Amino acid sequence: MTTASPRTAPAVSAELVAAFKAGMQRLAAAPCVLTTRHEDRRFGLTASAVCSLTADPPTLIACVNESAEAWGAIDASGRICVNVLAAGQVEIAQRFAGMLGHRGEARFEGLEWDLLASGAPVLRGALAAFDCTVAERVRWSTHTAFICRVEAATVNDAGDPLVYANRQFLRAAPL
Repeated sequence: MTTASPRTAPAVSAELVAAFKAGMQRLAAAPCVLTTRHEDRRFGLTASAVCSLTADPPTLIACVNESAEAWGAIDASGRICVNVLAAGQVEIAQRFAGMLGHRGEARFEGLEWDLLASGAPVLRGALAAFDCTVAERVRWSTHTAFICRVEAATVNDAGDPLVYANRQFLRAAPL
C-alpha cells in the first residue's frame, strides 16, 4: 500500500473558488454512505465524491475531507464499505452528512446493519454495497482520495438511485 505525499494547492482567487463551487453543484452525484470499523467502533459519513476507476480489477475512488470524523478511521483501518443509497434513503444521507445532528455511533442507531468480511458495516437495503480494501491514498489539500480494491459487491434492485445536485436530494428517473 502506498501513500502519496501531501500536496498544497496553489493559491487561487475567491472568485474562481466561488465559480468552481457553483459549477460543481450542478454536477449531479450519487450520495453514498462510507463506513468502516476501527478499534471496535463504527464510523461513517456521506460522500458524493465516489466513482469507479477500473472494472478489471474492480476499483473505485472515494474522496474524503480530512476534517471528517471518519477520515482517520478509514485511513487507519484500510477498509471501507461504499453503500449506494436509494431515493427513499434521504434521511440516512442527511444523518451521515451531519445535517440532523447525529455524530459517531448515533449515526448507526435505529438502522439495520450487517458486517462484511472486512468488518465494515453494510447498510441493509442499500442499492449496492462495495466491500473494499484501501490500496492507495492520494492526499491533496484538504482531502484524501482513497483508491480502493473492491473485494465483494452486492446489488439490490429495489428502488431508484438517490441523486444530489444544486444542494438538494433528488430521485433519478428515466427521461
